[in-house]
Amino acid sequence: MAFSEAEMVELAEKWVDAIAEKMTEEAAHLRLQDYIRDMLRQETLPTMAVVNSARSGNRDADLALRKRAAEAIDHDEIMSAQLKTFAIETLLNGNRPPGHRPGAKNVADLYVRDIGLAIMVAMAVLHWQLRPTRNRASTRPSASTIVAQALRRRGLQLTEWQVERIYQQHNSVAARLSATIPLN
Repeated sequence: MAFSEAEMVELAEKWVDAIAEKMTEEAAHLRLQDYIRDMLRQETLPTMAVVNSARSGNRDADLALRKRAAEAIDHDEIMSAQLKTFAIETLLNGNRPPGHRPGAKNVADLYVRDIGLAIMVAMAVLHWQLRPTRNRASTRPSASTIVAQALRRRGLQLTEWQVERIYQQHNSVAARLSATIPLN
């Protein structure tokens, strides 16, 4: 069954609606903080690396450590020396988490949005057998064309070329996020 471009955009709008609230900067930061906290709990991420990142101004690392320390205290768990020291320093110094500079962007602000957009482009490729991107001279829509039109209709002002770039770079999101908490 062949779909018109308008029908494709209409369905893609429903995809946008389904994940819109998960694509906000706040949702991305909360998800990242929970992920860091979970990795600390499972001891799959060195606590000292997260502490160093927090001390260097990484707000997500700072808040994840605070949440992990509160969780450990609440459950009467034994904390690692690094986590205990961080918690004590934070309590004694009355430190607030590092602020987020207005207008400043970092990889954590948009990683959930970018993953969502890449998935929507991939869904359009599979659903309508479209190419993910297109040559600028082509008049036939690509999956990125359809997703960008749906986003614009829902008030998210991203161009087709921005959606293409996000799709093409989606495999590097994990590496860019990992770089925010260096392990050495």
